[in-house]
Amino acid sequence: MNRITTSYLPAALVLAAGSFGTCRASSLVFDMSSGPAGNVGSSQKSITQGAYTITAYGFNAGGSDHNLFTKQNGGDENGLGLVDTYDNELTLNAGGTAIANYIQTDVSAIKNLPGGKLMMGSVTGGESFDVFGSNTLGTPGTSLISGNTTSGSFISIPSWGSYDYITVAVHPHSSQPADNVLFDAISVVPEPGEYASLAGFGLLGFAGWRRWKSV
Repeated sequence: MNRITTSYLPAALVLAAGSFGTCRASSLVFDMSSGPAGNVGSSQKSITQGAYTITAYGFNAGGSDHNLFTKQNGGDENGLGLVDTYDNELTLNAGGTAIANYIQTDVSAIKNLPGGKLMMGSVTGGESFDVFGSNTLGTPGTSLISGNTTSGSFISIPSWGSYDYITVAVHPHSSQPADNVLFDAISVVPEPGEYASLAGFGLLGFAGWRRWKSV
């Protein structure tokens, strides 16, 4: 697999109160919609902030690779999805009884930092999503969150720090087989020593940059 790496600093780092939805001040935010919009051209995408890099991987339910898609449509229609799925988002099987695919993110570089949260997007019309924790790439893992409907706001990740990989997928819904969602962002609270170095890059005051950027 070819690795696609993005380091779009203003789009993913928020160090101002009230910025980036409900994420609290002084959080380090890894914005999954950063970089060029459209087909990533790979089943993996890395995002670097300061000394930390996380990598997202796209998979089909059976464990085969699935190329990622970066969506930047504004509002809560920003985030990471998959190529050649319905609306290029995470989807269910034809009957809506099981996931068709999922995105798994290697958070091993940041799992020892406190305050792990994630944000999903495009969760509308009765749609919901599931979150899993795993220590094996290509295996969704243990259920952490089931059927959550929060869209465009950060939620805490249970058992944060216990897993090297965080997996997101659509919650199965047989009466709504066309349900689809996006993986928007992950945030953590950096070590105190990180604040000064991050501010040195001139990254203060970029709050909400991604929210007004649309395609």
